[in-house]
Amino acid sequence: MVRGRWLRVWLLAALSLAVFTGCPKQRTVVVDGKEIPYEEAAKNAFDAAEASFSKTNYKPALEKYEAFLKDFPKSSLADDAIFRIGVIHEAMGDVPNAGRAFGRIVSDYPGSDLASEARFKLGVAYFRAERWNDCAEMLKGYEKRASALDPKRLANARTLIAESLERLAKPLDAAPYRLRAAKGLEDAVLAQWSRERALKALHGVTDV
Repeated sequence: MVRGRWLRVWLLAALSLAVFTGCPKQRTVVVDGKEIPYEEAAKNAFDAAEASFSKTNYKPALEKYEAFLKDFPKSSLADDAIFRIGVIHEAMGDVPNAGRAFGRIVSDYPGSDLASEARFKLGVAYFRAERWNDCAEMLKGYEKRASALDPKRLANARTLIAESLERLAKPLDAAPYRLRAAKGLEDAVLAQWSRERALKALHGVTDV
């Protein structure tokens, strides 16, 4: 009886050890001499950057987001920090660095819930940099993925696609985007102008 009892105890202990050692150890970091979970530390650092961002203190916010990415590159909040960096550069008029940040979201975090917005903002950055072909291609991709629940944003994207194609001397390619953009433009005058511009391009083909 005693031998059987100790055998059962030994088996339970072995099983418990196997289960325990099979579980991955939670990653921790040391902050101010205290060991805390990695994601908790990351969240604290991100929140500090967010506090500066919410007050439009862009320079310290930018420094904090960049420090966050250096210290916590594997955090689940990394894409949020990169996106914020892009927004800050955009607000400061730094189009190249804004584009690089948004481009990083598109390429490195395609599954992020920020990817669609980053794609739109990258298209805008390309437009401001007069990279017409890049703008058109990026925003075409945005149009395919964008939610139909945001007709205003879609209209803006289609307008920029049309503008880019026209500057590439492709008015016929631009016309369908002008017509689709007109459906979502809130300004009736601008919507009418967009339709007329598209029809003028199309009419020019029939005259040839």
